[in-house]
Amino acid sequence: MVIKIRKIRFFTALIGLFFFSTTYIKGQINLRFPAERSVFQRNNSNIGNILITGTLSIDANRIEARLVPRIEGQGTLTKWITIDSTVDGQSFTGKIEGKGGWYTLEVRTIKEEAITAVTNILRVGIGEVFVISGQSNAQGDGANPNPNGAIDDRVIGYDQNYYVHRTGLFSSFPEIMPMNQFSKIEKSLNIGPIGYSVWCYGELGDLLVKKLNVPVLFFNTALSGTSSNNWVQSITGQDVFHRIIGVKFEKFMPYHSLKRTLQNEISTYGIRAILWHQGEFDFDTPEQTYINNINKIIQEVKDNTGEKIPWMIARTSRVYGINYPVVIKAQNKIINPTEMIFAGPSTDQIQPNRPDGAHFENNNSIKGLTLLAEEWNQSLNNSFFTDSNPIIPKFINEILYNCVNQSTVNLRLEKSFSTYFWSNNSNSSTIQTNTGDITVLAKDNFGNYFQSSRLIISNVFPKEPIAINPVISLTACVGKSLELQATKSKYDVNWNTGAIGQKITVSQSTPYFANYRSVQGCLSTPSNILNPRFINPPPKPKIEVLKSDGYICAGDILELNVQNPENFAVLWSNGLTSNQIKISQNASTPLNVTFYSNFDCPSEPSEPSPTFILDVPKTPNIVQNGPFLMQAISIDNPSKFQWLFENKIIPNSTQKDLIATKDGFYSVQAIKTFTTPQSRILECKSGISTLVSYKSNPKDFGITVYPNPITDGKFYLATGTEIKNLKLTIFNLIGQKIQELSVPNLMFLYEFNISKSKLNGMYLLNLNYNGLSRTFPLIFE
Repeated sequence: MVIKIRKIRFFTALIGLFFFSTTYIKGQINLRFPAERSVFQRNNSNIGNILITGTLSIDANRIEARLVPRIEGQGTLTKWITIDSTVDGQSFTGKIEGKGGWYTLEVRTIKEEAITAVTNILRVGIGEVFVISGQSNAQGDGANPNPNGAIDDRVIGYDQNYYVHRTGLFSSFPEIMPMNQFSKIEKSLNIGPIGYSVWCYGELGDLLVKKLNVPVLFFNTALSGTSSNNWVQSITGQDVFHRIIGVKFEKFMPYHSLKRTLQNEISTYGIRAILWHQGEFDFDTPEQTYINNINKIIQEVKDNTGEKIPWMIARTSRVYGINYPVVIKAQNKIINPTEMIFAGPSTDQIQPNRPDGAHFENNNSIKGLTLLAEEWNQSLNNSFFTDSNPIIPKFINEILYNCVNQSTVNLRLEKSFSTYFWSNNSNSSTIQTNTGDITVLAKDNFGNYFQSSRLIISNVFPKEPIAINPVISLTACVGKSLELQATKSKYDVNWNTGAIGQKITVSQSTPYFANYRSVQGCLSTPSNILNPRFINPPPKPKIEVLKSDGYICAGDILELNVQNPENFAVLWSNGLTSNQIKISQNASTPLNVTFYSNFDCPSEPSEPSPTFILDVPKTPNIVQNGPFLMQAISIDNPSKFQWLFENKIIPNSTQKDLIATKDGFYSVQAIKTFTTPQSRILECKSGISTLVSYKSNPKDFGITVYPNPITDGKFYLATGTEIKNLKLTIFNLIGQKIQELSVPNLMFLYEFNISKSKLNGMYLLNLNYNGLSRTFPLIFE
């Protein structure tokens, strides 16, 4: 039940992946490798690399990939990793490392840190790769084999077959085999390149997958009716005939089926071992001859691949009911694990009564192929996988290029090879072309073939549209320069001036355009064209004052204007930008104005504005000085004051002192006066002070003496009106005259100092004025 739930969850995840992928434009990523159901050989630490290459219909900054296990427990999820950080010509090549497992490979494009396209290969594996070879009990021949296909989805066979049964013809067995044809090993599959049936490999695959928990891939290169002599003879192209029916095989067969399979597949997919089942038709071969023959084949494989591929040799000799110990003895002597030659299954005891005298089959009485699969599985044990050294995948060649001009491209590979097969039929190490969909198959000195990336020639020229524009303006002042810039891209910018870079500085009124330029020297289509202008600066402006002689008090409004018939841009030194401005206070520096025909093309600044803005006095304060006197206090030394009673101006009240004639609220403002050169009187007034309340004392009767008692011989007379010809007399209490004074005009406040008289005690002060007489007691202390 748990397994079913997990499968359902995984299927749901796949549906999510499908809908996620379809949010992007289909066909933007075209994967050349890996193929669906391909398997890449892992190393002995259970780590392998999946080789990836493809093309894009849109450009990208980098390509990322990850591995997602098909089913939980059948692999390890990887993070997204960058497989190609320099996508050239909309073609990419790289690899992703993972643990052994059965995966969905997801690939996505990134441009400016955004995902722009996603695709996947639904089934791809890191596991075990085997090449089967030998004769009919390896090839899968027989009258009625009745084989079983694999149950597990991870059991894979090469699905390209060239064998025509027992005719000796192989549809002109090719030198170059397609390396992208793979299928699950179903019962109906003839495992390529020349396998005749599924044989025991579906069941063997199931056993290995169950044991190893990784996918398994089989290639079948065995050929029915061949002896070890036949294999050795075919190496040199001698005539080889089927030992039973006498049909002559195609030249170099059967060895070329093994050689060419290895040379085509090991660079891309790697290999664990060659599974060799052969010996039944060597019943008449001497022991040493058999040993020499097999060793010759093993050595030839080394010479033809440059690799020490592990071999597993089945011990087999039984044909037509007879075992041949000489063959078994020879096979046992060939086995040498230190030389990567391992013991395979002993098959003579399996299904001894074979229905056609030679071949295993599954029938109602015995499951010969099932037993054969089990024997192979027993030999492919943990010790074998520990001791054998697999050949891991190498690389996929990336096609490198550089542009000769706007249409012609030079192509090459980074590494050197002995032979090149370009898709345009060229065989040179480098080619030159101006069209085509290009791939190349390269062959090394051993004869191994290496696949390549795919390059569509039209895509090497950057497709990204380029636009240029001025950084600030397309107009500059004569004698100055301006900057042009192109839209940002991963490509360099190639200007028609020969300059390289996103920005250029120009000082000529000529056309400018640019192309994107790849590191290979390939240019995009040109950008738009810009024609800069270089102009003369405007004339020096002149400021005029409107409706005024230029003199105002701070806070008043003064209007300034500049004549601008050409409608130049205007910039006043206080930051204003209109022809006519209003000011109400002095600037920190003299005010002037500049014309601009362009942002960097200014006129000479004007002369300072003919304006004089006078400061107004600060608002004064009021103090009451004595019983009748109000006094204005100002720190600005104003020219005069203006007093107000109940917020109404008191006529002729311009002094700092004011006799309060009425009870109520008084205020005052300070005034500075200035005569302009045009003889205009300009009065600058402060703000009005706060209101101060005054209330008279009815006991004073318009005149009073204070302080009383007197401590220092000084006292004051205060009056609420002007008194002329005042006579003052001081008497003691017995009527003696102590001191007599005369005051011609008493106004505001008058100080008396009689400290020299050194008076003490009670005295009387008599005042005579305007025919009146008043007496005040005085106390001296």
